[in-house]
Amino acid sequence: MTATRRPRGSKEKPKVYGFTIETKASEELSVIADRMDVSRSYLIQLLIEHVELDSAGLPTWWTPETQTTELDGIGGTTHSAA
Repeated sequence: MTATRRPRGSKEKPKVYGFTIETKASEELSVIADRMDVSRSYLIQLLIEHVELDSAGLPTWWTPETQTTELDGIGGTTHSAA
């Protein structure tokens, strides 16, 4: 089934992004978008618009421990919490 498209011209200053994610995450994104009957890009936009942020502007689920375990070794570097 093809996702319902937003009306032409309904996006405000659209940007095209190219990024790589793991296959499992990509498949999960597709399943969720299909269930919602929206495009993957619209689903990402909705996720960004609805993520709960803390007082520092970070997602509430993001902790220094999460940052260390999630990003450690990506690109050959270790990221530390600010």
